[in-house]
This record gives sequence, C-alpha cells and structure tokens, in this order.
Amino acid sequence: MYLQWVFGKYVPRLRLLTPQTVLKCLLIITVLYKLQNKPESEEPQVVRRKTLPSVLIIGARKCGTRALIDMLNLHPQVCNQYT
Repeated sequence: MYLQWVFGKYVPRLRLLTPQTVLKCLLIITVLYKLQNKPESEEPQVVRRKTLPSVLIIGARKCGTRALIDMLNLHPQVCNQYT
C-alpha cells in the first residue's frame, strides 16, 4: 500500500485489487442498484391499450342518430362505449 495525493490529502491506495474483491464490489453495487430501483408494491402493472371502435355512427342534427345508438345499445351483442 502507498499514499496518493488526492484533493489536498494523502490517501492510502491499494496497489492491486484481486479479482474476488472486484467481483464482490460489483455484486454489492448491483444489489444496491436493484434495491434502489425496486417498486414499492409488487402488484403487476396493468397495461391498457387503446383500441379503435369497430363502428362509428356519424349523423347530422335531428336525423335520428341518438335513437339509432339507443336501439343498438339494447341489443345483447352490442357493447356500449361507456360500459
């Protein structure tokens, strides 16, 4: 071991790091990094995808568009966009 001048002080410095020491340091750094970035809750995240509608009803005012939508929503195989 010898001294090295760092930031105005003499600091002891090792001449040689063994491979075991390097691996231990890397392991500790990796574990600390994983713990730091670990989410607090272990609940799975739900991914919601936006999908395009299969039918789009467009109509002018007073042409019965609302009535058509209401009648289609009564059918059991038609899904309302708000449900």
